Formats: sequence, C-alpha cells, structure tokens
Amino acid sequence: MNVVITRVKELLATSAIRELSTVEAQELQESKQFLLHCQWRKALLPNFSLMASMTDDVECQHDICAELEKLEGGS
Repeated sequence: MNVVITRVKELLATSAIRELSTVEAQELQESKQFLLHCQWRKALLPNFSLMASMTDDVECQHDICAELEKLEGGS
C-alpha cells in the first residue's frame, strides 16, 4: 500500500504543475479507489473480529487479525 500512497503523492504533485495525462488521471482514480477499499476493510475487520470472538471462532479471528496487520503494515 505504501507504493500506492507514494504514487498518489507523485501524481498530485504533478497535477499541481501540469494537467495529468489520461493514463495518469486513470491511475490516480484507481489508486484512490484502492485506498478507499483498504480503509473500508480496516473499518469492517474489527467488527468481524468481534463477531468471531462472540461465536468462539478462533481460526476466523486469527485470519481477521492477520488481514488487519497486513493492511496496517502497508503490505
């Protein structure tokens, strides 16, 4: 995810200097959607973890925690 954030920063800086090409504009839009999806998952996963805990589904809870760590770690 850090690569995506870095690219968004580059594209935003470029857009301050000149108009983005069609490909660059599309890349920026796709990057924004990717980051939005990641944030949405980060918001949902703690709730899923709570549900797994309440149903004593330890395996599912471990999977959820692993995905959260991956999202928060920027992988």
